[in-house]
This record gives sequence, C-alpha cells and structure tokens, in this order.
Amino acid sequence: MATSPDVVVVGGGLAGLTCAGLLARLGAEVVLLERSQALGGRAQSDVKSGFTFNLGPHALYAHAPGMEALRALGVATPGGDPNRRRNHALYQGKIHRLPAGLGSLLTTSLLSARGRFEAMRALVAAQKADVQALAAESAEAWVRRQARDPAVVDLLTAVLRLSSYAHAPDLLSAGAALGNFQAASRGVLYLDGGWQALVDAVLGAAESFGARLRTGAVARRIVRAGQGWWVELDGADAIEAPAVVLALPPQAAAAVFPSEELRRHAEASIPIHVAAMDLGLSRLPVPEVKFVLGVDRPLYLSVQSDMAKGVAPEGGVMMQLARYLHPGERPDAASLERELEQLLDVAQPGWREVVRHRRFLPHLLVTPALVTAAGGGYAARPKVAAAERPGLFLAGDWVGPAGMLANASLHSAALAAEEAAALVRPAGAARRTA
Repeated sequence: MATSPDVVVVGGGLAGLTCAGLLARLGAEVVLLERSQALGGRAQSDVKSGFTFNLGPHALYAHAPGMEALRALGVATPGGDPNRRRNHALYQGKIHRLPAGLGSLLTTSLLSARGRFEAMRALVAAQKADVQALAAESAEAWVRRQARDPAVVDLLTAVLRLSSYAHAPDLLSAGAALGNFQAASRGVLYLDGGWQALVDAVLGAAESFGARLRTGAVARRIVRAGQGWWVELDGADAIEAPAVVLALPPQAAAAVFPSEELRRHAEASIPIHVAAMDLGLSRLPVPEVKFVLGVDRPLYLSVQSDMAKGVAPEGGVMMQLARYLHPGERPDAASLERELEQLLDVAQPGWREVVRHRRFLPHLLVTPALVTAAGGGYAARPKVAAAERPGLFLAGDWVGPAGMLANASLHSAALAAEEAAALVRPAGAARRTA
C-alpha cells in the first residue's frame, strides 16, 4: 500500500470490525483485511422475502462484558427481551411450562413437589455462585452437586446449555456457564433487524472514524520486521505496520503466525456446533407456544419475530430451531433434520402448511473454542497481548479473560484496541480514553 498504517487488523468478523472502529476512534490509522467479499463473519444475516435469516440462534447479553465497546462506537442495540412467562419445556415428548419464577416453578407439570423445591434451591445457588471459584469444575459436576431428582438434573443442564450455547456439560467450565447464566438473567437482546443490523452499525461506525476496510484481501503470513510487523498478502501486496491485531479463529491465527503459543491453542481448542433450522412462516399455528427448551434432549425453538422487530414481513413469523451438538457426536444431517421436525410436530402442529422459506444448516459453528473446566475456565485462553509477541494482539470469542460468544469478541476487541493504540499513539490514546 502507498502509506503504512499504524495497525493492521486481520479478520472482518464482529471482533475485527469492532477493534478497527475503536482503533480509528482512538486516533490510529488502521487498515482491516478480510479474505471474503463480505464483512461480519458469523454475525451476517440473509434476507428472503422480508424474512431475516441469522446464522443460527443469536442473542446479545445486555449486561455482559463487551457492551461498553459498542457504546464507545456509538452503536445502539435495539431489540427485545424474551417474555420468560411464556416459555415452555419439552420433556419426555410433552410440552410443559418452563419454570421462570416462583409462580411457574410451583405450578409446572415438569417437576414433582420434591423436584420443585430442589430446583428452586439450585436456581438460587446458580444466581449467587462464585463463578471464579468454579472455573475448574465442570458444569456436569456442579449440577450433580445441586440436584438428585433426574428431572431437575436435566432442567439445570438445559438451562446452562441455553445460556452457554454449548451441549458439553462434561467439558464446559461451570464458572463460565454460570457467569453466562447470570448475565442472561439480567437481560437478553434479540436484535431488531437481525444481526446484520449490528454488523452494519459497527461497520458504519468504523468507517466514520476513518478505518479503511479491504475485502478480498487474504493475509498469508505475518513476520517480524524490525520493531514492527510485515503482513504478506496474496500476490505481491504487503503491508508494514508497528502493530497487528489477529481477529481470527485459533486455527487461522496459527496458520498466518505459526508460533508455538498459537499452535498450542489451535490444537487444544474444542469447537462447538449446532444443527440449525430457520423457518419463515405466514403465521404461527399455535400462537401461545413461542419458546421451547428441550430438557431431556438438546433442542431449542424460538420465535424471533416475537421479540425482534424487522425480522419478518407484516403478519409473518420468523422461527429458529437448533439441535445442540456434543463435540464427540457425529449424527448425520437427515437424522438431525428429522429431530427438529419432530420438535415442530409437538410444539407447532400444522407448521408444514404455513412455511414460506426454510433453511437447514446441519453443522454450524457456534464457537471455535469451548471454555473448559480442564483448562481452568478463562485462564486457558490466550491473552490479548503477550510479552513474546510485542505489537501482535489477538481478538475473538476464544481470547481474553471474560465473556463468551459475541460478548467475548467485543470485550477482547476493546482490550486489543486499547493495547495497540497505546503502542502506536500513546499520547493520543491516553487523551481519548481519559
């Protein structure tokens, strides 16, 4: 390029876009490189006849780490919080009321009298849990300490699965899962316009602050160049900069910068997937059933258009379903699709007659790296900045000391932006953050 930027951000997903925008706001000259032709990564959405299809179920935890990054960019997050009083549970093939408070807990047919008391005690314990102290305990072990009733064990497991988007209680850190549960309890946002609206808002903010965004730019290798870094691209193009932010999944980061640290994280990471089905419906056959959580099966159903505006045409319904996948299982696509159809048959009989658009993704990535108990929770994650890679920073939902999913991407992006800006523009960064 004709001029050398202060910082190169590699990766144009939510973390990369957020980091580029914050860097530009702090006064740094920043170039973002994205290998594909579209920005947003897993936060992109498609629109078909007025129905907005996200890449699987998405929700933003309104009081989790990372939200301050959006506020710093001036990005609003309009959306709706689900009405928990109308939630349902699928257990042993039947629909029950999902406990969401004392009233529903005492009246639900899901639990026995003894089970209701046990569940109440366990849910209070979940809200008050010291998440740092539970970082190295598995979610499964924590649940087994709280409950003996099989239905309560299944319910607690399902609630932690819902809040973490991960069906791996034997591997998942209880501290991380309970932290996400506590954050979700304080407010969940299903975004108006779908997640593409968030991508577009962050992208617009980044450009407004002066960030330069390049699509179709493939970073092949990053090497040390004096006191800075040399980013080699496809073809003859290359960029030299004092600082680089890798906003990539662990395997991709290790491929462009094959350090021992990144190779170790790439090899140890446990990706989490779901089978996702999205339906655009002309109407809802059973209007009172708008959310169903599988209790004894890792299933999910949610009517997004009941909470988020602008995701379905007037009078239409946007519904998302998921079958959470354990890292060790490999079911075939046809059986997964049948399982989701069976959920619909129970929850929304007559759904086939009102389908206008349908999409099924049998193996959709949720996160490239589960927060594990074996790794001590967030302690196993790479740091945004490390002494062994001065001027090279990391961002993404597998990086940093806090948060999961999109909130982790936002939080690590903010930390990376602060560190990189302080390196290349220390006086300006100090003024802007004061």
